[in-house]
Amino acid sequence: MARRKRMIGPAALLVAAIGLLGDWAMAASSKRLGAEQTGAVVTMNIYSGRPDPTWTLEGGRLAELLRRLDALPEAAAAPPPAGALGYRGLTVSFSDGREIEIGGGRVAIGAASLEDRGRDLERWIVGTGRESVDARALDAALGQIDKSK
Repeated sequence: MARRKRMIGPAALLVAAIGLLGDWAMAASSKRLGAEQTGAVVTMNIYSGRPDPTWTLEGGRLAELLRRLDALPEAAAAPPPAGALGYRGLTVSFSDGREIEIGGGRVAIGAASLEDRGRDLERWIVGTGRESVDARALDAALGQIDKSK
């Protein structure tokens, strides 16, 4: 009896490709962070005396965050100190354990400082929390960002 060669059909190839792309899309890399990231947790520093709101960035939103971060220019000065009450900026904790601080038009990555002109990155990140964070907290944060422009 002759054995028939088993051919991989187009459907099987498509399923395999989708699986590989799915794995690839789950991780994103950044020239600034130097490592592949699989997720990030954003903390909006707004409350005192109760937990600050948090949400997760993954997939396309994570890739967009890293793209925007890589596009920022170096800043000449350190970030200004955050205020004591109300919205004080964002902390983004990445899957590899690194954290960045964003606020007042600056992004701090370790000792490096980047300029967030017009606070566009900060505003975009706050906007990604719409599905997870109380609307009043988001509006208060966006109001403070816009007021300080």
